[in-house]
Amino acid sequence: MNNNGTSKTTSRGIVPNAVDGVGSPIQQLLTYAEVGELLGCTSRTVWNLVNKGQLQSVRFGGNVRVDPLDLREFIVKSKCEGTRK
Repeated sequence: MNNNGTSKTTSRGIVPNAVDGVGSPIQQLLTYAEVGELLGCTSRTVWNLVNKGQLQSVRFGGNVRVDPLDLREFIVKSKCEGTRK
């Protein structure tokens, strides 16, 4: 909170201490470029993953973003055990 009792926001308009309806912190949504950087691939590859339904996205207006929790779920589901023969 700042001096007048209102919440500060980051440069991207995210309230740092915001919570959802069940009390969980709301995390900043990621662009395809940011997801690509985290995964070590291109934003086009991220677009393909979303288009195939392998990675969920959040759509609003003309924007498309990825929830970090959905990204974590995608990573967990994509893990392989051992080597394939």
